[in-house]
Amino acid sequence: LPANIKEAKVSIYDIEGKMVKNYTIDNNYKELFIDINEFSNGAYLCQIYSNEIKISDTKFVVQK
Repeated sequence: LPANIKEAKVSIYDIEGKMVKNYTIDNNYKELFIDINEFSNGAYLCQIYSNEIKISDTKFVVQK
């Protein structure tokens, strides 16, 4: 997280827009490891918000 942000929410959505995982992180996190074994094959969107402001979003694909 940027230095001025103390806490954020990380939400992962499936291709249909359904939230499949939600995390709360603080500025002590350097990395967040997500166990993809919980996800089905497909495309996902990961969004990071702090104080209702989007910090980042990225897409990823799970293919086992």
